[in-house]
Amino acid sequence: MSQELPKRLFKPGEETQVSQINNNCRMVLYLKRLEEWLPKELNEVKKDRVFAPIFKLHENGLGYSARVIHSFLCRELVTYKTHELWFVFARRALRFSLMEYHAVTGLECDASLSLKEPVDWEDDGGFWSLVIKSNKGISMLELWNKHRLAVKKWSNADRIRLVYLCIIVCMVCARDQKANIPIKYIKLVMDLEKVRKYPWGVASFDLLCESIGKTRDNLKEKTTSYVLDGFSYALQIWAMEAIPKIGKLCGRKLNKSFKNGPRCVNWMGAAKISYQELIHLENIFTPTMRSRFVNGDDAGETGDDDDRGTEAADEDVSGQGWKRRRHKAHEGGEAAAASKEAHGSCSGGDPEAGSRDDGVSGQGWRRPGALRYENGIVEGIPMIAAAYIAFGKTLSNP
Repeated sequence: MSQELPKRLFKPGEETQVSQINNNCRMVLYLKRLEEWLPKELNEVKKDRVFAPIFKLHENGLGYSARVIHSFLCRELVTYKTHELWFVFARRALRFSLMEYHAVTGLECDASLSLKEPVDWEDDGGFWSLVIKSNKGISMLELWNKHRLAVKKWSNADRIRLVYLCIIVCMVCARDQKANIPIKYIKLVMDLEKVRKYPWGVASFDLLCESIGKTRDNLKEKTTSYVLDGFSYALQIWAMEAIPKIGKLCGRKLNKSFKNGPRCVNWMGAAKISYQELIHLENIFTPTMRSRFVNGDDAGETGDDDDRGTEAADEDVSGQGWKRRRHKAHEGGEAAAASKEAHGSCSGGDPEAGSRDDGVSGQGWRRPGALRYENGIVEGIPMIAAAYIAFGKTLSNP
């Protein structure tokens, strides 16, 4: 008998529906403001590769789908791992970890790099130096409302720092625009080389996971709306990549043969999709569980038409049409591997099972066939769809 998946946040069919998510990632709003406010400085920052995928995502115009994000949050599996979340769709366990986050965003996701606040910074007597020394803090909304004209008189260095901070606190590590900008980030932008070396992927991913954790109680209370911090676009694009049919409903790929580079730069579209479409899609892909005998005496009783239905569902989810093994060999099949992997995420899993893979999950195990993540680079192929990781697959073009 195969193991069951970990406990779900909601039982199948009991997922809630919200009217909106108050998304603190205000990419469209603040890039538009920067284009009006500091166009020359914005163009200068765009030349820096560190946040180039964010600018490209905005340029392509991919819409934000609160329904896709909320639907997956309701399908979360209750697990306990560092830098890693698990979800389920059509009974398939899907992993969303630093590896997938890096592949989607291109941001630095090397968890071995320090997230600590810089100790040393150069006091140049400018606006940001005064903010650091006063330690009072200032919000992005306050800057826009009270210092919009005064910014023009700042030094060029301070104006460029403002653009970097806007990208960081309003998009990559998005928080409420009324909240004070963390002093740590202000110290970082005092030296742009430190900005380029900082693991923004880790900081951004952790903030998103922390915010998802805070929303769990709200979800159970069947709220009609809630706030989500962090770069939640990444979760949406991950879902579009892991389940290509969702991607087709939300938008389209600019290059179908795209392989190298962050996946967020290869999508455009309005991302208009209904809860009913997502539910219908999951119902189509959910495999029909049929009993099969190990001795093979009844292995031929199920006709070819039934098998085609199950295989077609796998093709739509994976984008590659790989077929699951028959249930008579279920103990050694992909479903068992997925279940075992997901169970390893739960408290009570065997921490010594398999070789360590701390660079990927923080405390995870090496997946069969999964690629290594070293020095901020996914080795071998640029993207691993979570559906393949769950089943031990390493397909290069989902």
